[in-house]
Amino acid sequence: MQKIPNIPFHRPVIGSEELAATQRVLESGWITTGNECTLLERECAEALKARFAVSLSSATAGLHVAIKLGNLPQHSRIAVSTLTFAACGHVIIQAGHIPLFVDIAPDSFHMDPKLLEAHIIRYRNTDHPVSSIMCVHYAGEPRYIDEYAGLATQYGLWLIEDAAHCAPLTNKEHSYPKKDVAVFSFYATKPMTSAEGGLLCTNEEQPYIHAKILRSHGISQETWTRYKKESSAYDVVSDGYKYNLSDVHAAIARAQLLKQHTLLKARERIANEYTALFTDGEGIILPNPVHPVHAWHLFVIRIVSKNISRDTLMKTLAKAGIQTSIHFRPLHHHSYFSHYVKDTLPYADKLADEILSLPIYPGLSHKDIEYIVDTTKKALAE
Repeated sequence: MQKIPNIPFHRPVIGSEELAATQRVLESGWITTGNECTLLERECAEALKARFAVSLSSATAGLHVAIKLGNLPQHSRIAVSTLTFAACGHVIIQAGHIPLFVDIAPDSFHMDPKLLEAHIIRYRNTDHPVSSIMCVHYAGEPRYIDEYAGLATQYGLWLIEDAAHCAPLTNKEHSYPKKDVAVFSFYATKPMTSAEGGLLCTNEEQPYIHAKILRSHGISQETWTRYKKESSAYDVVSDGYKYNLSDVHAAIARAQLLKQHTLLKARERIANEYTALFTDGEGIILPNPVHPVHAWHLFVIRIVSKNISRDTLMKTLAKAGIQTSIHFRPLHHHSYFSHYVKDTLPYADKLADEILSLPIYPGLSHKDIEYIVDTTKKALAE
């Protein structure tokens, strides 16, 4: 009997560098927020060509802080794509605002800029106007970022880039943040990981200072700063949260940051191999990135076969040892968020039953990719 392969949806690239970094911090005697976090922030800001960066315990924490930094009117609306993770909806509500779930643009996975502007105008003179745009760079592509930034500038809105799927890198095609703030994730499956963690970047000093206070209970001087000054004095100057990153996680992230160009090239290779081996029209629609920048955190195909449903295909691939995922069940399909939606969102509704994320981690071999493609094609043809 032929052995069934075991291809997980994701496997992080962890090597001797991350192990050595972890050991270095554990042996230092200081394992919470300290010098490693300071160095990570400096190195990420340099990689992003941003003025400031703040390390956080997660991207969810970063999005929450990003909302707070905008000083938005209470109970105002924050526009966000419905095709995203629950964290986006949760932080909007937790910060005292109303999520405005916007449909995606046709033939994309991203919030429709035309619909977005229509919503901004629709609610402009109401008791709950749109005060902020939270744009999700789905799969690692900042599609429509120029349109979002243009609308934010035109209507005086706070722009939050949910760059959780992106690598903390920049080039001449796009830098972070485009306008106000951008938030990255260092979760286990993300392009850059520290197991758990996140990062907020901005080019303005006041949001930077406020973010550092918010992440540590609203305290004016963090523990590391007080330790260096040999002073225990501090003042609680605002509300705050337990959102700080540990030096253990920061050390892992610093080792990962050095590998980002190599890891990105590996994911680009896999995306190119998938595209070459698959063929549109055989019951699937392949990704069609438009923006020149793409982190390829996800490789999402659409199942449009008359022979097999997405869910059945997912089960077939699982039996063949191939783990896949769905990104995402639209937020307005969840009971907790459903009552926030008054309009129909037809494009997201359609994609909800079609999208399937295939493995795209750097450790995938050409043989693995051929097996995934062949198994998928066979299932679609039966």
